[in-house]
Amino acid sequence: MVKIAYPTTNKIIEYNLIILNIIKVKKADKPEVLSYEKIKEVINECKKYKGDIYDKATNTIKRLNSNTSIC
Repeated sequence: MVKIAYPTTNKIIEYNLIILNIIKVKKADKPEVLSYEKIKEVINECKKYKGDIYDKATNTIKRLNSNTSIC
């Protein structure tokens, strides 16, 4: 079985900043972290989530968007 490398809280924040710089966003959008704890919760839930890597990635993205831990 292949070992899955999970992103850290800092990596998720870094990726968010990169994405906001690449895509056109509204002036009101800025890369802010609303809750480090919620990001950590999402990562921990991803580790526990049953499914393959694609299922885990989809679940993680959905949860990051739905709990508004990052802007």
